[in-house]
Parts: sequence; structure tokens; C-alpha cells
Amino acid sequence: MFELSIKGDIASAHFLPGYEGKCKNLHGHTWKIEVTIKSDRLDDIGMVADFAVLKGQLREFLKSIDQV
Repeated sequence: MFELSIKGDIASAHFLPGYEGKCKNLHGHTWKIEVTIKSDRLDDIGMVADFAVLKGQLREFLKSIDQV
């Protein structure tokens, strides 16, 4: 089994109106995202997938959910 993993992150913010704890005020979180693909075999040049293509796909996906 072969694996290729990439990582990215996005930021978000929220508050909890009516809540009296520390989360009642606007605060942020950073979400760490890890994608792993697996394959039983490698392609003709010995790769599971093109790292640059996979990284670009993750970047585009994260951009699509990291909206204001």
C-alpha cells in the first residue's frame, strides 16, 4: 500500500450569543486539514499521484469553503 498525504488549514470565527462562558465573544479557530490518498500500485513513473496537482486541488477546495 502506498500513501500520499498533504496538509492545509483554514480559519474561522464565531461567537455564542446568550452564552456566559468565554466563547460568548467573537473568537477564532484554525482548522488543520489533512488529506491522504492510498493506492495499491504506483503509476508509470513511480507515484501515487502528482503532489503538485493534489496540493492545488486542496488549495482550491479550502478556498471554496474559506468564505467571508
